Amino acid sequence: VERPDLSAADFKSDEATENDEYEPLVSLLDESPLTTGEWLEAAMESGCSRATFFRDKSVLVEKKLVQISEDKFWSRNQIETETAASK
Repeated sequence: VERPDLSAADFKSDEATENDEYEPLVSLLDESPLTTGEWLEAAMESGCSRATFFRDKSVLVEKKLVQISEDKFWSRNQIETETAASK
């Protein structure tokens, strides 16, 4: 049943849009986990300033989109990735 008075945009989550803003930074971790220095270097090579990197990294940690291992390597939080993929 189609409803002309509804659109898919009405149901789009603001959180999903907000998380998309950080995707370029998180995607740097997709190939392999990186140390903070390696991640910063990759971010700066893609045009991110040092201040923006650390500000955004704090948001990513707070939102649990990234995680750091005991040996100090950052990676995308797999639990969050699996949860988002199942929606």
